[in-house]
Amino acid sequence: MQEREFGTLSAGVFASVMTVLADLGFRPTQADATSGFITASGSGRERIALEIGGLARSSDQTSVSVFIDRLSDDSTAVRVIFARSRTMSAKGESLQRTVREAEPYDTFFSALQAEIDRRNERLARRTSPMEEDPIEQGSVLVSEDPPPSTSGDIDPIAG
Repeated sequence: MQEREFGTLSAGVFASVMTVLADLGFRPTQADATSGFITASGSGRERIALEIGGLARSSDQTSVSVFIDRLSDDSTAVRVIFARSRTMSAKGESLQRTVREAEPYDTFFSALQAEIDRRNERLARRTSPMEEDPIEQGSVLVSEDPPPSTSGDIDPIAG
């Protein structure tokens, strides 16, 4: 289990976690923005083996639980636990262990930070006023004044 803090609103973190889990191949099985709790399952592997007494099927699957905790208006903690489970049909056994290796946690938190940064940049672009000259940005300026009338013999340039 690992926890990291992010200097952003919990609503944005919740959406970012959902995106990252999907990008990493997990399917949400439960997600509640109010409590900040998300569980998801990864794709599993199944094997059939010949054992004493016949064929036996075993499957391995990775699951993840995430808790998003709003610490303050601009700080959110994310706690994540990866677990691997193995089910063996012949023995009727199901084993689950918490993943202790750093790699899946590092991958998750790196992707989460990148997604939070991407969302914050996109939000900043939508909410910040244009500081540059619109002509330099390639925009076309449109005048709100109606064009001068060109009816009759009046030269619109000379007035």
